[in-house]
Amino acid sequence: MAQDSTQPPHATRFVETTRGLLSYSQLAPLLGERVLKIQQDIEDALFANRPLDESLLLDFHRGISGDLTPDWAGKFRDADVRVGEHHPPPPYQVSQRMRDYFGDLNARFTALDGENNPLLLELTGG
Repeated sequence: MAQDSTQPPHATRFVETTRGLLSYSQLAPLLGERVLKIQQDIEDALFANRPLDESLLLDFHRGISGDLTPDWAGKFRDADVRVGEHHPPPPYQVSQRMRDYFGDLNARFTALDGENNPLLLELTGG
């Protein structure tokens, strides 16, 4: 395949993990268990005192994949990727874009007023 090509749609991707080489279909349930743990920690307010920023996101990522893929857990990617015909931003832009995203998100939360704001209730599950 050419350098900028991607695998055909029917191809299975494999990931080197601490449990050996796993296909996405083998890895997905393991990651799912860890996502549920992070979700429960969020519901239990374990992160309530943390700022809503990219370091929190990276900690979530570390919690989800840290014991399976420690080399990339809790880090922004350092390689170009392609998903079908979609070309995500290059790696050198990811941290800045995430910082901008959280800055925007926090500004939007700050702009919400009152406990009974329907958007705030929807966002927080209240």
